[in-house]
Amino acid sequence: MKKSLLLILASLFAIFALAGCAEDSNNDTPALPPVDPALIEQVKQFAEGYYKISFFYTDGAGFMPFSSNCTTAGDMGLSTTNCQDATTTGYGQITVDNVSGNITLVTKVQMTNAKMVSLSKGSQYNYTEYPVFPITSVDMSNMLQGTVTINADKAIKGNTGRDLTKLTSDDNSTYSFSFDTQTGEITNTMTVTTPVVITGMTNPITNVTIVMNKVQTLPTGYNMNKNELFPIPVVEGFVANPQ
Repeated sequence: MKKSLLLILASLFAIFALAGCAEDSNNDTPALPPVDPALIEQVKQFAEGYYKISFFYTDGAGFMPFSSNCTTAGDMGLSTTNCQDATTTGYGQITVDNVSGNITLVTKVQMTNAKMVSLSKGSQYNYTEYPVFPITSVDMSNMLQGTVTINADKAIKGNTGRDLTKLTSDDNSTYSFSFDTQTGEITNTMTVTTPVVITGMTNPITNVTIVMNKVQTLPTGYNMNKNELFPIPVVEGFVANPQ
């Protein structure tokens, strides 16, 4: 009798345990479907690699634009009133995860001129880390026409990084990237919402346009380490490891 009772209790415990496991399983977040490896490879082919920044423009928080080429900025329809040409070197790097297809992008820009030194010294160096872009943020519907966009709806926001002397972050910055798959050129239009301080003036909105062209590798002496300057242009006051 005792053995029968123990067997019944053991059976009931097993049933409850199985029911609990089933409930836990039902409450688990369903696994995401695997990403097609062919799609990941396609994105890697047109996107992954190093990029040279061939054009850089910031409207200087609506006060005084700085650009690698103010003439080109005007040709692109950007505001060039009081625009200041600055010696500029910049590179970007895109990596694509082999399993998820997630895209990581960083850019590193070094630019200077006498006006920038006096008005906005910290802006002479900018290293920007963008959030991870899932492969679902890639719009390839116009790929046959030679264009692919990332984050076209600007739903993914924010960035982190550093300037000449300090760490930086902007939770509300927005951007979208347009790829020319024939030339390997990317155009990034970006709105920065963290106030940019220029001597005598502060504006909470800065508009930036970056054009990058794909290259095989970085030049000798150049790297994407955020705490190391490019060889040129020479800028003074760099803090190697800001806290």
